[in-house]
Amino acid sequence: MPNAKSKWRVTEVKYKSFDIDDNLKRGNKETVAIFNELEKAILEFGEAIEEIPTKFYIIYWNNIILSKSRVRKSKLQISVYTKAFTLNDLRKLAEPFHKGWEGSTEYYFFQFQNQKT
Repeated sequence: MPNAKSKWRVTEVKYKSFDIDDNLKRGNKETVAIFNELEKAILEFGEAIEEIPTKFYIIYWNNIILSKSRVRKSKLQISVYTKAFTLNDLRKLAEPFHKGWEGSTEYYFFQFQNQKT
């Protein structure tokens, strides 16, 4: 049998890096405006907070994940890690986040969307 060469050969692996604008493209102007206000408030906590954009989320990190934000077309979804602080949710807007992150109830989920009347 002759020495057959494979047709499938990986010559180069490319990884796409993501930035904030990649995530904001998914939203409308209302969700982007809400995100911009949230981003400003989170970054005011201190210089040690890192903003890490990924394909689907923007993570805010300070030795632990503080928050994950996901920009959608008509809403902004936010998950907050509350082990580092006490959540004071007087209006009961947050709900425990049971999916992912090891199913921990130390994460709470918020959703902001434009309510049409």
